Amino acid sequence: MVPTKSTIKTRLWKIDNKPRKRVIYATLSMKIIVAIAFLLIIGSLASALLFLMRDKGKSNRTVYALTLRVGFSVLLFVLLLIAYKFGLIQPTGIH
Repeated sequence: MVPTKSTIKTRLWKIDNKPRKRVIYATLSMKIIVAIAFLLIIGSLASALLFLMRDKGKSNRTVYALTLRVGFSVLLFVLLLIAYKFGLIQPTGIH
């Protein structure tokens, strides 16, 4: 018996259906992780500004906060590279 195109598509859809759910959950979790990383970066930048205004350059708290910001930014960049390598995120291009 020769399978028709519709039965082949149905079989492929049934086989492919479960991995799509994993991809959706992975994409959603990546969005949450990136949002949290951005909040950490902005929070560190805001605290550096606050320390700069209060201390007037007499302590190293501003330098420490800016160092944390750079660290969070590098960590986010590396995380995005790893997520792309493992297929958790896809480039969408310009529409």
